[in-house]
Amino acid sequence: MLRLAITGQFGLEGFTDPDVHEVLDLCLECKACKSECPTNVDMARLKAEFLHQYYQKHGFPWRNQVFGHVAKLGKIGSSLAPVSNWLARSGPSRWLNEKLLGIDRRRMPPAFVRRSLVQRFSSLPWNEKSEAASRVLLFPDTFTNFFEPEVGRATIELLQRAGCAVTLGPLDLRCCGRPLISNGLLDQAVANARHNVERLHEWSRRGAPIIACEPSCILTIRDDYPALLKGELRSRAETVAQACLTFEEFYESIVPGKDSGILYGRPGPRQILVQAHCHQRSLVGVGPMLRLLRSIPGAEVIDLDAGCCGMAGSFGYELGHYDVSVALANRVLIPRAHADPSAQLVAPGFSCRSQVHGLAGIEALHPIQVLSEQLKF
Repeated sequence: MLRLAITGQFGLEGFTDPDVHEVLDLCLECKACKSECPTNVDMARLKAEFLHQYYQKHGFPWRNQVFGHVAKLGKIGSSLAPVSNWLARSGPSRWLNEKLLGIDRRRMPPAFVRRSLVQRFSSLPWNEKSEAASRVLLFPDTFTNFFEPEVGRATIELLQRAGCAVTLGPLDLRCCGRPLISNGLLDQAVANARHNVERLHEWSRRGAPIIACEPSCILTIRDDYPALLKGELRSRAETVAQACLTFEEFYESIVPGKDSGILYGRPGPRQILVQAHCHQRSLVGVGPMLRLLRSIPGAEVIDLDAGCCGMAGSFGYELGHYDVSVALANRVLIPRAHADPSAQLVAPGFSCRSQVHGLAGIEALHPIQVLSEQLKF
């Protein structure tokens, strides 16, 4: 369909034809096609470009503006918590959001925290010219920062126990731009990419690593920034991208093996079920995460390989997508998690954890939280 649109075979409408929008509506932007399709077509990137052009002609829906600017919403909601949680999660507010914004009222929005990760750890030193081998920058992604700072705290503790000097970088870093890209707000995504690259370039040029708790965040910087920027900025974006690692990639590289006698753990869950993030599986693989979890004594680690959880960022919140989202979760993920209530479900993606909690009341943990509890030096 996109080939027909790009080559002008839809007449005057072309790339902004409503029929193309209907065809792309159920694309989850999971990036599986980039690694699984023989032609390695990145449909997530193509859909973002399509939405950008489509909405420029037809107007950007308010829903896309809300979801695209979730970082700004998080900052406001966090500053007003707990009142903001009471308002946003109340029945009347969810009904109103469905009528005005097309956000399905059956979805319970995540709760803001009063003190963000950056506020809690603003004293961590920042020196972009540091060349110490143990320095690592933890990029404060929006969801960890405003909704789950406990995951960020566990990350900092793990890294510090491994001998790393951790920084959150300059305090004016912006959202990675993944929500903006997914909602077709590419002009704002480019602005965020340019801003972040300018602040992270010197750090990355010196070979210092950049990591994040949310896989889609760090992989946006790594995979999408070089495509968003041009000229000298693109060259700088490529330097920054080369410094970016998922937490599991970086942590595996700095901790000793489980048989070394230095790294050991307490007995953990008997069984750990892993729901990998789609972008993580497609772009870097799940090997580092599985190997780290398998270093926990006595734990059987099972990669569910269940496909997308169905939430897919804002997809599962959108009116008209709820039933598809639930069906995707119920295909493998939810039944497998229910099959053994004693098993610990682990999911690095905020959306995945929100999905299983919202649909089944199952508390999934980030692998960082499991490792923080089990691995001791």
